Formats: sequence, C-alpha cells, structure tokens
Amino acid sequence: MKNAKRIRLNIPYIMIWALIVMAGCGPVNEKNKSANQGNDSITGTEESMSSGKTVTEAADLTDGQWILIKLGGEAINPEEGQKPAYLVFDEENSRFGGNNSCNDIGGNYSLKEGNRITFSQIISTQMACMPNEIELPFMEVLDKVDNYTINGDTLSLNKARMAPLAVFVLGKKE
Repeated sequence: MKNAKRIRLNIPYIMIWALIVMAGCGPVNEKNKSANQGNDSITGTEESMSSGKTVTEAADLTDGQWILIKLGGEAINPEEGQKPAYLVFDEENSRFGGNNSCNDIGGNYSLKEGNRITFSQIISTQMACMPNEIELPFMEVLDKVDNYTINGDTLSLNKARMAPLAVFVLGKKE
C-alpha cells in the first residue's frame, strides 16, 4: 500500500519531467530560420574567403545537443556505462533539458544582451547512480554561470571573465 501511494505522488513529477524532455526535443524554430534566409554571412554554415580558406560559421545555442567535454578545466572521460552529460536548448519556450551524467535535468534559461545567460528553476530526477565526479560540479556550474561563448561547434559556459566553467561540443544537429 505504501508503494502505491508513493507511485501516485510521483506521477505529477514524472509528467512534468516528460513535458520538459519533450520540449527539448521539439522542432527547429521555423520563424527564426525564415527571418535569416538570404543573409548567408549570418546563417550559412560555410563561407569561402578570397584566400581560398573555408571558415565554418559558429553554431547557434539551439542547434542540437551540447555534449560536455570539459568541466572546471578538466577533460571529461565518462566511465563505461555512464551517460554523457549534455544540454539541449528550446528557444521558443526558454527551456533546457539534458543529463548530468546520472540524472535527467531541465529548467528555464534566460538570454540577455552580450551573451548573458542564467539558468533557473532547475529540476532533476533522483536516480541512484554509481559515484561520479561530474554530476554535482555540473549542477553547480548551472547555478554559477552568467555568460556563454560559442566558437565554431564549441560552447563555453563562463562566470564573469574567468576561465570557462564548462565546455561542450555540438553533438547531433537537429
């Protein structure tokens, strides 16, 4: 009887989490796509320069799944069976989802002028996982970060002008 009551109490939390995950997997925002068409210097993926070099355009925050590769200046090497930590951004709803190498996470994010970013109302599942050195520091980064930079397919989450707190590489494009 106790377990049935516990399951019933967890159903709203499970449903909220499912909505967050589904929002993170939503389609690309067509409104922004069409507004930028015809301006290849901004939206094009590659541009040839007169010197013959090819320059790859920086990715957008909402282009796909950002996979964590560095945390606090240390390279991330997930152990066998450990999920990769990642973030996915939903521009239309100002929501994000992802995984912290153990638990699914989600919440709100806010962008301001000058590549300013803040994360709020962060939620997480409460799975029991093998001890790892990624989960808690990753969550602390989301609380501390106040700006981001994108260089090519690399996203850095930063605090003020300090070294990046976390570095991600763009995984699969949506």
